[in-house]
Amino acid sequence: MAADSRLDIGEAEALSLAVETGAGAVLLDEVNARNAALHLALTAIGTVGLLLMAKQRGSIAEVGPLLRQLIVQGQFRLSGSLVHAALLRAGELP
Repeated sequence: MAADSRLDIGEAEALSLAVETGAGAVLLDEVNARNAALHLALTAIGTVGLLLMAKQRGSIAEVGPLLRQLIVQGQFRLSGSLVHAALLRAGELP
């Protein structure tokens, strides 16, 4: 796989490993990395999507507190509209 110069080394390695192992899906949040995954016929799952899947499977009770924790700790930047959409999808908003 040719590395996309817009990707950092971790993203490039994650994509390479997914292709080599035939994983079919890879956890990525950055837009450039997600686009590269699509180009490689991989499904890109982001952190928000992973949290939604975990709630759906009963692994976590709520998505909201975990998203807030990631945002408050400065580890994650999310638009208000994405947070709102995620909470709606999780059934955590009226």
